[in-house]
Amino acid sequence: MKKISEKKYRQMEDSASSKSNGLSSAALSHLRKIFLFVMIFSFSSMLTSGMYADSKSSDYISENTVASVVKLSSYFKVYEVEGLSDDYSYTETNDQPDFKGGKVLSQTPYYRHVGTGVVVTKTGLILSNAHVTDAFKRPIIEVKRNPQGNPVYGADGNTIKYVEVPVSPTFMFVEAPEISNLKKNDDSVCLYYLAKILVEDNFYQTQYRDRAILQITDRVNVLANGEPEIDTSKKLGNNFPYVSLENPFTVSFLDNKVKAIGFPGVGDPKRSAKTSGEFLGYEKPESSNILHSSWISGGNSGGGLFYNDKLIGINTWDNQANPTRPLAVAQPVNWWTPFFIYAKWFYPDITLPEFSHDWALSDPSSDTYRDMAYVKILVSYKANPKELVTKGQMLLYASDWQLEEIVNYIDYENYFDNCWEVVQALWNNSVKDTAAYYGISEEFTDKLKNITTKQEMRTLMNENALKYFDVWQSGRFVYTFYSLENNGKMVLATDKGKKYELCYIDENGDAKDSYTLTCDYRTEQGPYTIWLY
Repeated sequence: MKKISEKKYRQMEDSASSKSNGLSSAALSHLRKIFLFVMIFSFSSMLTSGMYADSKSSDYISENTVASVVKLSSYFKVYEVEGLSDDYSYTETNDQPDFKGGKVLSQTPYYRHVGTGVVVTKTGLILSNAHVTDAFKRPIIEVKRNPQGNPVYGADGNTIKYVEVPVSPTFMFVEAPEISNLKKNDDSVCLYYLAKILVEDNFYQTQYRDRAILQITDRVNVLANGEPEIDTSKKLGNNFPYVSLENPFTVSFLDNKVKAIGFPGVGDPKRSAKTSGEFLGYEKPESSNILHSSWISGGNSGGGLFYNDKLIGINTWDNQANPTRPLAVAQPVNWWTPFFIYAKWFYPDITLPEFSHDWALSDPSSDTYRDMAYVKILVSYKANPKELVTKGQMLLYASDWQLEEIVNYIDYENYFDNCWEVVQALWNNSVKDTAAYYGISEEFTDKLKNITTKQEMRTLMNENALKYFDVWQSGRFVYTFYSLENNGKMVLATDKGKKYELCYIDENGDAKDSYTLTCDYRTEQGPYTIWLY
């Protein structure tokens, strides 16, 4: 009998064993592969489920972070009016629209999506852009047109116009996704709120700073006819989904993935867009704008840029304004920290997020904002300390100037500004037309026609004006006026470690009491009380 080898014997034994269990060796091999796949998949799930949190990509975002990004809209009432004059401008009589004899054909509510915001506290504080919050505060008048672009006329033969009137322009309409719906992979179902605009930049068109802070104040229900209604049946609560701030100057150039979230205005209007990209550094040596490659568009303005599930920037501009930029530019969140000082001083009941003014110390740019101090001031009457001063202005000026010099400088400054405006007008207009428009002599206008820089204007100044002209042209700080309309409160923007003079100017324009202010080297200073006698 032929001897069976040990190897062959084991193969026969395995085969017999398989047959006794009703499984072939091929089936067992297949089962082993399935088992191996399940083990690999389970291990992979452990990695992505958070057991190994360090393995998450830096552009990872949580459901809470997604829910913190909200859609901002302006609420209008749109009137369809026939018979408005060509030069009609919107007016109100007794708080009602006055269309000066025009016939109102219809009135409908309208929510105009403007941009995005990010909730940064559980009490509903929102960061966004000033060009979002300030976009539609004024009425809009447009001619109604048919699909071919031609004006539409009413039954009386007159042109029909749309008059869009903002309702409560100091508030914005907020749409916020719910966490419970996010867990169902649905962020299209939202809750509705009103948010008050607390602070915003006035000169955001320069693209130097473009910041705004809002506070959610009310829950809103949208009625069947589209009108919003304040919901008084439920407490607003202090449990909004929010995201924490992070020092924007700690991003690793090796682990540099970031995530942008916003409502871009394309695709499903109720869904936020979540796009990944790379942190590309900062815009230029004198500015710490964050450059990144995440895709954004117009409606993303005010949306968040996230790194390791923390907010490091607010998306503000795409490359349309400057084609040399990459896809997107975000302002670092520490640019909002001075605004936190303003907001808390004027609205003491709000809650601020956790942040540090010291983040600015790690800013790699040469931007001088880190040298700024913000001084909180309260102005009251000495005879009655509880009575706050709400009329007039405070004049802040450099301590090496006398008040009389400041008065002279203000007059010369207006003259220099007007001359420069005429110079710019002459670049595109004739001497005759420019002189007629500004009501000045052609002889003087002719002297300005060949000027191209401010410095060249110096040759036209007399000896008395030269001192003031050189200061004006240098751009150094001389003075600033601060209004006292906010219940006698101000926040003075000054340089750290500098001395200043303060003078109260009453409602008649008369200079009254004067004070000396010496700033230390802290970013936030005060509050200090000024007593008026």
